[in-house]
Amino acid sequence: MNWLSKVFGKRGNTAASAATLQLPPVEEPLDGDRQAALAADNPVRQTADDRLGRTRAAESFASSVLQVNASDGVVVGVLGAWGSGKTSFINLARPTFQRSGVPILDFNPWMFSGAEQLVQSLLFGSIRPTETAARTG
Repeated sequence: MNWLSKVFGKRGNTAASAATLQLPPVEEPLDGDRQAALAADNPVRQTADDRLGRTRAAESFASSVLQVNASDGVVVGVLGAWGSGKTSFINLARPTFQRSGVPILDFNPWMFSGAEQLVQSLLFGSIRPTETAARTG
C-alpha cells in the first residue's frame, strides 16, 4: 500500500483533505482477480442486484414480520448507521410483503419539515400505498 502514503503524506500531516485529494497513477498492475472499482452509493432495487447476499435475510425478516399478530397494531423498524444498507434491505424484503398483499407505504421523512406536516400527509392522502402493493392487496 505504498500509494496510500503518497496520497496522504507522512504521518501527522493534516494538510491533506478530501477536496484536494489526487490519486497517483497505478504503478503496478493488480494481480489475479483483484480489481479496483468505483460504484455509486445507490440502494439495491431488486433481488437480482443483491451482490452481498442479503436477500435470504431480508425475506426471512419479512416472513417474521408477517407472522406477528398485528390486531392491536404493530410498528417495525430497520435500524442501522447511515449507509449501512437499510433501504437496500427493505427493497429486498419488499417482494415478500407484496406477495402477501400487505400494503406498503413509501415515504421519505427527510421530505417533511416536522411531525405536523408528516401527520397531515398521512391523514390527507399524499402518502399512499405503492401501486404494486395496492394491486395485490
